Amino acid sequence: MIAFTFIGAIIGAGFASGQEIRRFFVDYGIVGYLGFILVAFLFMLLGEKIMNMGYSSKADSYDKILGYAFRCKWKPFFDYLICCFFIATASTMFSGFGALCEQFFQIPFALGSLMMALISFGIVIFGINGVMKLSSVAVPVLILLTSYISLKSLAGTEFTQITHITEIRNISAIPVILSAVLYASYNLVLSISVLAALGANARDKSSMKKGSVISAITIFIFGSIIYFALFMNYGKIQGAEIPIAALTGPSQTWLYFISFFFAVLTTAISLLYGIYTRVGQNVKHFFVICVISYLLSLVGFSTLVAKLYTLMGVFGVFLLLMLLHGYRRSKKRI
Repeated sequence: MIAFTFIGAIIGAGFASGQEIRRFFVDYGIVGYLGFILVAFLFMLLGEKIMNMGYSSKADSYDKILGYAFRCKWKPFFDYLICCFFIATASTMFSGFGALCEQFFQIPFALGSLMMALISFGIVIFGINGVMKLSSVAVPVLILLTSYISLKSLAGTEFTQITHITEIRNISAIPVILSAVLYASYNLVLSISVLAALGANARDKSSMKKGSVISAITIFIFGSIIYFALFMNYGKIQGAEIPIAALTGPSQTWLYFISFFFAVLTTAISLLYGIYTRVGQNVKHFFVICVISYLLSLVGFSTLVAKLYTLMGVFGVFLLLMLLHGYRRSKKRI
């Protein structure tokens, strides 16, 4: 259950749609795949560390573990900044679902986004148990369905006959490593509330370690399938809001819709759960925040992914370094 909840927090609209994999890895060519290997390692190592922080502090909200990184003077500023990132990224999940509804079923973008906002709100108010139970069901389904669609798109394609991607040049390893670090850091920051809660509710440290290992391996395998599906069909996905949807045949429309729905939902509820606990589980305040997130989602999916995620990656690197340093220092004091 720890592994599925962790995976659900990571695999959201950007991942399952192919937008994140394309922007952070596929656009660098085959060298970008090395960056994804690094990402899996970072998820395993740092995910366990954040859960350990939650375990040690018995955190019922992400602000508890911020005490490892910042003194009282700076803590409120970073607390509010993280909350803003949660709201903005939840809007990306709503926007992604709206884009899919519009692309597949001609349902108005704003209506699709609103439906996801309401469903997410309804689940989050049931607390961490509701989030974990949904993830344990939704994550296996979305992985199987998206993997099936991605593998079907590879049928009949030979790796040695891939059309050269003119936009991709010979790129050194440094930009790829930087892209991987930014990708891992923003995902971990967005998962910080759920990871802290998982640690606080974990039976023991060994269960957290096993959960992080299973999560990293699963994300790596799943991401690899999506990576090669996009890489080998690069010409088909140019300009697509939902790249994986561009590879989906008519008979697979509903399969991908179900998969993407679960991907968006699991990440949206993990983000909104962090906000819900931060406002003291006040339903009225939480509802207002959901409304703000919905209004922000109307900006558009690909625009939010392009602008927001890189900014969060830079902040994420700083935050994770501060957390790790503070946690190591606190262990020495003990």
